[in-house]
Amino acid sequence: DLETYELPQIDTAAFTAEAAEKNKTSDRYIVAGSPFSVFSILRDARLMTNALMDTVLEPENVEAFLQKILDRNLELIEYLKDFGADALMFWDDWGTQDRTFISPNTFRELFKPIYKQIADRLHRYKMHLIVHSCGYNYAFMEDFIDAGIDVLQFDQLGAYGYEKMADEFAGRVTFWSPLDIQKTLPTGDRALIESEALRMISAFKGKGSLLLNDYASYADIGVKEEWATWARDVFMAHLADK
Repeated sequence: DLETYELPQIDTAAFTAEAAEKNKTSDRYIVAGSPFSVFSILRDARLMTNALMDTVLEPENVEAFLQKILDRNLELIEYLKDFGADALMFWDDWGTQDRTFISPNTFRELFKPIYKQIADRLHRYKMHLIVHSCGYNYAFMEDFIDAGIDVLQFDQLGAYGYEKMADEFAGRVTFWSPLDIQKTLPTGDRALIESEALRMISAFKGKGSLLLNDYASYADIGVKEEWATWARDVFMAHLADK
C-alpha cells in the first residue's frame, strides 16, 4: 500500500489563534514535538526487524516512505513558524548499547538527507532542530552535525565519555542531557552519582554546549527522587561556574 498510503494530516485547527498569539509573544523558549519522527515512524510502521531489513533489501521503498515523512514535517514547519515555536524535536533512537542499528553509509544515503532538509527549512526561519536519541550513536555524530542538528538530547551521555564528547563536539552541537540514566543514576550510590555529576559538568566547563535536564520519569527507570536530587544539587552548585 506504499503508493497510496498517506500519513495523518496535521490538525492545525487544534491550535487556536489565541494560543498562537500567546506563544508568539512569550519570552519562553518553545519546543514543538513532531509526530513524524524520521526513523521512529518507519520502525513503528514496519516493526524493527522489517524496518532494518528494508534499509538493505528495499532502500527505494524506504526512500519513498521517508519522502512522505519529510513532506509532513515541512508542512508542520510552515505552520510552526507562525505559531511562535523556537525548535522542532524528534525522538529517534538510533543504537544499541555499543553501536548503531545501521551502518553510517546507510544512514548517510537514506536518513541524513531527510534530517538536513528539515534542518535547512527550520534554519530558514531561525528555528532549531532537536533530536532525542538513545543508544551509542558515536558513528553518526559527524553526520548529525553536518545535517544541521542543533541539539542532541542524549540520556546516556556518559556512555560516550563526557570528556570525549566535550573535547570533540563542544561548540559544534549542544548536548541536552541528565546524568547517565542507565549506568549511574540507577545505582543509588550517592558517592558515584555525585562524582559523575561533577565529572560531567567539569568536562564542559569553559566550552559551553551542555544543557542540563532531569529525565522525564525517574520512576519508570527505577530511580528514586532522592538519587536524582544528589545529581541535581551538584549541577546547581556549579551552574554559575561556567
